[in-house]
Amino acid sequence: MPLYTHLQQAQIGNFAHYLLSYSDGLIREIDRLFSLYDRLNQSPLGAGPIGGSLLPLDRNMTAKLLGFDNIISNSIDATSSRDFMVELVSIMSSIMITLSRISEDFIIWSSQEFGFIEISDRHASTSSAMPQKRNPDPLEITRSKTAIVIGNLTTILTILKSLPSGYSRDLQDTKIPFWNSVELVVSTLDIMNDIIQFLIVKKDVMRRASNGSYAISLDIAEVLVTRYKVPFRTAHKLVGALVNLSISNNDEIPFRSLSGSDIKDILSKVKADITVGKLLKTIREIDSKRSIRVRQSEGSPNPKEQTIIIRKRKLLLHRYSNDVQKKKKSIDLVNENIQDTIKHIVTHSNLK
Repeated sequence: MPLYTHLQQAQIGNFAHYLLSYSDGLIREIDRLFSLYDRLNQSPLGAGPIGGSLLPLDRNMTAKLLGFDNIISNSIDATSSRDFMVELVSIMSSIMITLSRISEDFIIWSSQEFGFIEISDRHASTSSAMPQKRNPDPLEITRSKTAIVIGNLTTILTILKSLPSGYSRDLQDTKIPFWNSVELVVSTLDIMNDIIQFLIVKKDVMRRASNGSYAISLDIAEVLVTRYKVPFRTAHKLVGALVNLSISNNDEIPFRSLSGSDIKDILSKVKADITVGKLLKTIREIDSKRSIRVRQSEGSPNPKEQTIIIRKRKLLLHRYSNDVQKKKKSIDLVNENIQDTIKHIVTHSNLK
C-alpha cells in the first residue's frame, strides 16, 4: 500500500507496517502506565488533615496492609497533591489521540475514493435518507471522545492551577473528569480492538494503488546513487523530471510510457552522468513489490523485518500481561490479608 506524508503518496509500504506504527505508540503508553504505577502506589493514610496526628499510627504497617509499596512521606503532599491525576489523564489523552488518528485513517481509507478497507456491518450505520451509505459511526465518535478526554485534562489542570497549599474543596471536582477519562479510554480501546478484529482489508485495491503510484521514485533515485554513483541532488532532480514527463503522457503505469528519446532529452537537461540504457534498466526493474523487498534498513516495511518485529512485539505483550497478572494477584492477596487482620482484631477484642 502507499504510505503518505502531507496526505500525498510518499513511499510504498504495507498494512502490517502501518498497524505496527500505532502498536508501538500504544506500547509506549503501557510503559508510561507501569512507570506511573510505581509513583502512584504510595499511601497517604495517616497523614492527618494536613499536619500529621498525635495518635500512635504505624503508617508503614497500614501501607503494607493496603498493598502500597511505600508512604507519601510529607503530610501536606499526602493530603493535597493531585499530580498523579494530571499524569494519568495525560496518558489517557495520549492514548485517545492515537486512537483518534487511527480512526481518521480508517474513515478516509474506507471511503469510496480510497476503498483500502471496509468497516464491518457491526460497526457501520446506514443514512436516514441515503440507502447506499455505510457510516463509520464508532470511528467518528472516537474522535469526539478524544476531545472530551483532552477537555477533562484541561479541567483538572485549571482546577489545580491556583489552589493554595493544603486541601481545598475544589479538589472534589477533579474526581468526575478523572474517572470519566479512565472509563472512556477503556471502552474506546475495547471498541477499537473489535473494529480491527472485524476489519476487511482490500489487498487488491491497495496493490493497484501502489502499482499506479509514483511512490517508487525515491527507490529509483537511491539506486542511481548507490549503483551508479550519481549525486543524490542530481538523482532527485532527474527522477522528478521523469515523473513530470510521465504524468504529462497520462501514463497509467508510472514511467512505463517513457521512451529512450524522452530519457535522453531529460538527461541532457539535468546533465546527469548516466547512460540512457542504465537509467531505463533501473526504471524497469523497480516495481512496488520489489521496492519493499530490497529495503534493508531496520524498521522498514520489508516483510522479513515485519515478521521479526511482530514476533518481538508478541513476546513484549506477553511480558506485560504477566506483569499485570502479578499486580492483580498482589491486590487480591492484599484483600485477603485485610480480611484476616480484621478477623484477628475482632477475635482478640472479644476475648478481652
